[in-house]
Amino acid sequence: MQGVRFARIVVNARDRLRVKEIVTILAPHLAGDAGQGIDLAQRDRFSAALLLANHELHSMFNDSTETAQVLQGLGIPQFFEAPTLGALIGAFHSAGDSNTLRSSPQFWRFRNLLANLEALDRLANTVQHFLVDARLGHSKEDGLVEFSFLGREGEVVTLEKLAVMIETIQSLHDDVSRAEDDGSVARLGVIESGSDLLIALLSKAKTAGSIATLCSQWWDRVKYRDLHDFDRKMESATKGIALINELDKLADKQGIEGEKARNLRHSVLDNLMTLTGLGIKLSEPERTKTDRPLLEQKRDVRLLKGSSDSTG
Repeated sequence: MQGVRFARIVVNARDRLRVKEIVTILAPHLAGDAGQGIDLAQRDRFSAALLLANHELHSMFNDSTETAQVLQGLGIPQFFEAPTLGALIGAFHSAGDSNTLRSSPQFWRFRNLLANLEALDRLANTVQHFLVDARLGHSKEDGLVEFSFLGREGEVVTLEKLAVMIETIQSLHDDVSRAEDDGSVARLGVIESGSDLLIALLSKAKTAGSIATLCSQWWDRVKYRDLHDFDRKMESATKGIALINELDKLADKQGIEGEKARNLRHSVLDNLMTLTGLGIKLSEPERTKTDRPLLEQKRDVRLLKGSSDSTG
């Protein structure tokens, strides 16, 4: 599916399903220091928002097959199942204040609903800027970089994780664009959920080519390594990665230019490590069978924060 189409569906779902309104009502009552009263007006607002969201959800399923597929793929129908809504409305109406609500047997339903809706809001915010950038269109100067999520068997990509994936890919793009002084703008080219999730990034050709080379060289150097103590072995591990080597040369300079290069180098490596820890690499379908178990060994590993100059 085209990335802009996916973004429109997600943002539209966030707005039509009253996500911000429901979160605004619930969040104060579920906070750690909650102690607020729940009056009749709040009860009515909460009930109306949930019932309208349920009605809009059914309506959206009739909008198009694409919309239904996206909603189903993101697990959104489960948020508003009839038994869940009934339990939520009943518990909210019988609770006199936040403390009563928090001691309710149905409290876990409120907690799950809030977490899911906050995740949907985050994903919508993440992809929303792509709708603005869509006006740029495509040109012969564009390049496409495809990333694959090689998940564990039966693993589900949550809304929160999908948002982090897209955010990290965009952050890597922005780092590389700055390093290349290319002025590229990241756009969501394609997002497909087949056997493995595919996210395609559209950008200027120069930046796209540099990202592809960077990710390929990164994977060549880390696929047989243990990344848990990667910070201490980074200098030797990153030798031969062209973009990192260029930043190393600039990092040796004194003053602002050297500091910027060191910070940019750290950010590039942090984004690469994050993607690896999430189970994402440059899409190479012919290597999926051999790469999947290697990537599996590196899941949930992150670059240690606080080390802006990791060359030492």
